[in-house]
Amino acid sequence: TFPVMLPPKRGEALIVQEKVKTSDGGTKKQRLKFKETKHTERIRENLTVINKTLSRFWYDIEIENEQLDKLHAELSSKENAEQGKDYILDFSQKTLHRIFNDTNFETGGRFYGGWWQNIPRRYRSNIIIAGKRTVEFDYSSIHPTILYLQEGLTPPVDAYSLIIQQNFKELNVDQSKLRSMLKAAFNAMLNSKKPIKTQPNDIAPNHFGLKWSQVSKAILDT
Repeated sequence: TFPVMLPPKRGEALIVQEKVKTSDGGTKKQRLKFKETKHTERIRENLTVINKTLSRFWYDIEIENEQLDKLHAELSSKENAEQGKDYILDFSQKTLHRIFNDTNFETGGRFYGGWWQNIPRRYRSNIIIAGKRTVEFDYSSIHPTILYLQEGLTPPVDAYSLIIQQNFKELNVDQSKLRSMLKAAFNAMLNSKKPIKTQPNDIAPNHFGLKWSQVSKAILDT
C-alpha cells in the first residue's frame, strides 16, 4: 500500500542517448545534449498530457503474495544484474519518458518508465487498471507486414517462419528459437542506417550452426 501514498517519480521527460564503446570492449549508454526547439516542446507537452492521464488511475498486478515475492526475486536476480537488467518493482513509477537515439529525433523515441514495462511477459495478463482486467493485443510479424503492404504485396501469414521454410527447413534445431533469432536479426537490419556486415552482440546464429552472412542473406533473399 505504501506506493499508493507516494507521488510519481519525476525524471527527465526527453532523453537522447547513444551507445559508446568502453575500454574493456563492452558498450554503455551516453547521454547527448540537444537543442530545445518547437519540436521538443511539442514532445514534452504531449508527455505532460499522457502522464497527467496516467496519474488518474492505479495500475497493479493481480497475483498472490507468494507469486509477487517470486517476481521481485526474479527481477532483482543475480542473472539480471549481470545483464544490466536489475530492477526493483515500484508501483508508484507510472510516468513515462521518451528516449531518442540522435539529436535530430529521427531514431528511437520509444516510451519508457512505467513499472509494467519491466515485468516478464507471462505476467502481463495479470495487469489491472483501476481494478479492471486488461487484454493485450499482439500483432504478429508487424514490421515485415508493413513492408509488404508498402510494396503492394500480400504479406505471408508469418514472415519469419517463411525465412525458415525457404532457407533453413533442414536444420535440426528448435524452430521457435530459430524464429526468435531471425526476428531479432530482421529488426536489427531494418533499423540499421547501413548494412550490418558482422552479427550484432545480442544475436547468435552460431547457436544454430549458422553464420551471420547466411542469416542476413536469407532475410534479404526472402
